[in-house]
Amino acid sequence: MQKIYIILKDITESGGGERVCVNLSNAFSEIGFEVSIISFFRVEKDIAFSLNENINVRFLSHTTPKSKNPLKKLFNKSIYRYILSKKVDTIARQEKPDIVLANDGWYIPKTKLDSIQYIRLWHLNAPKKIDKRKQKIFNLFDTLVVLSSRELNKWQSYHKNVKVIPNFLPFISQKNTDSNQHRIISVGRMDRGDQKGFLRLIDIWEKVQERMGGLRGLGRKNDENLDSNLCYAKPTSCHTDFTTCHTKSPACHTEPLGEVSSLNPNPCHVERSETSKNLESKKDISCLRTRTSEALAHTCKYDKITIQNDSHKTTLDSKRLSAEAVCDDFKSCEALSARSLLNINDEARKANSLKRAETATHEKALESWQLVIVGDGAMKEQIQAKILEKDLQDTITLKPFTKDIEKEYLNASIYAMSSHFEGFPMVLLESCSYALCPIAFNVATGPSDIIESHTSGYLIKDNDLQDYADKLFTLMSDKQKRESMGLQAKQKVSIAFSKEAVMKLWQDIFNN
Repeated sequence: MQKIYIILKDITESGGGERVCVNLSNAFSEIGFEVSIISFFRVEKDIAFSLNENINVRFLSHTTPKSKNPLKKLFNKSIYRYILSKKVDTIARQEKPDIVLANDGWYIPKTKLDSIQYIRLWHLNAPKKIDKRKQKIFNLFDTLVVLSSRELNKWQSYHKNVKVIPNFLPFISQKNTDSNQHRIISVGRMDRGDQKGFLRLIDIWEKVQERMGGLRGLGRKNDENLDSNLCYAKPTSCHTDFTTCHTKSPACHTEPLGEVSSLNPNPCHVERSETSKNLESKKDISCLRTRTSEALAHTCKYDKITIQNDSHKTTLDSKRLSAEAVCDDFKSCEALSARSLLNINDEARKANSLKRAETATHEKALESWQLVIVGDGAMKEQIQAKILEKDLQDTITLKPFTKDIEKEYLNASIYAMSSHFEGFPMVLLESCSYALCPIAFNVATGPSDIIESHTSGYLIKDNDLQDYADKLFTLMSDKQKRESMGLQAKQKVSIAFSKEAVMKLWQDIFNN
């Protein structure tokens, strides 16, 4: 049985690196490795994630590396780090494991054995440049494992043997959100520096709320305009039944211009001109403004109408025109009855009422959306203060970490990741396994390997808050889109980031 020792700063912390360490340890144990975890420090009493019982855990120190004293922090990161690394080397010489895997940057092998394969797992994006000291540290490891392919070329300039192995999910959920939940979720630690970008996520949500408010205002304005723009007949003294006055000729027509019947209360007048000899049915209603003409043409028995102003003549297909089109006003009419216009007004009002009902329903659905942020940390009070400052406390909820995170995912329809930087975001993988539609900034590593933009979610240019808000609003407004993207995201996660797929990549490294 092969032995593998996994080294990290503190296995009792509840971050992504610690979770990866536990997942790897459990997976290696399941395929037959003898696994030991060596933790430099022990801040908490218990390990945050579930660890198989046959995995051995050793703590080299029962203190915390954190300190407000800058000298003590420097001591922990340099001298004490060196002392603890030497302890690991001593254990390795005595117990001779086959593999030593450094899960973070705290362990530096000082005394290497040829029989041991030394591997460094790097969680973050590649540094812009490295000095000679860092280059020397990288070269102490036989293999450098990075999580994303995006910066592979840069990494290969730092080390001769670089492999890309992403994080994996221990299991793919058999449950899916139904995409009907009017809830957006974001999960992560609220550490100083705001790595997870919760502060800018609040700014994004404010923009979403502003857009919804703008739509409500526009809806009210349109309602008012539609009421005021309905066309009412203005009978003249020219004829008892018809409005027969023309803008260019105030003289009244002496011949009947149409007939009003109970069967067809919306008559159309065939123009009295040379063009009327054409077999094609036409109606000259040039005296009306275009929108009015279109509204009236909908109920006309003729196939085509002619709209003419001082500059041009337009022939329109009456079958394509909508009765919902109404005018601002009209100055004169030819061959139109007051009765006709009133009937058209009724149709327009009915259509307007239907539109109002549909708009109200849509607005109510959008207003019910909530943003839920799950996490704890030093920045929690600052995040709470910003929510209150922007008066968003009714639509944003903060929740502490929970072991029943599945419930939170199933009660949401969208996962919003706003991180400034990532290694390989486990919560993004996890949320996708429940078919939540993801949206994320396209930061250096992680999201672009998981999300295919416009297919399995949205990738947004880093720090483009407006585009993020617009895309988020699109998902909130379109259940079909977020459902389709969520299912695509789950499919990709199931294929590329399952435990079985990723463990094959690790075994390839061990065998070579």
